[in-house]
Amino acid sequence: VSEGNVVINGGEFSIYPPADGDYSQMICADGTNFANGKAHITICGGTFYGFDPTHYVPDGYSVTQSGDTYTVSAK
Repeated sequence: VSEGNVVINGGEFSIYPPADGDYSQMICADGTNFANGKAHITICGGTFYGFDPTHYVPDGYSVTQSGDTYTVSAK
């Protein structure tokens, strides 16, 4: 996301094969615009392989990890 809002409410997300084994770019926002509030990511549901979405999960939701899989759901 370079500017604007992204809301993920569900789905399955993976990168195969990941670039250099790095899953960190699966969901990302432009660093400067994220810091100054012009880019927002909110994750309220979904399953993510190799990517921990905790940073983007709002209050009222939780992340459960099983191996390399992270699942976001309502508390």
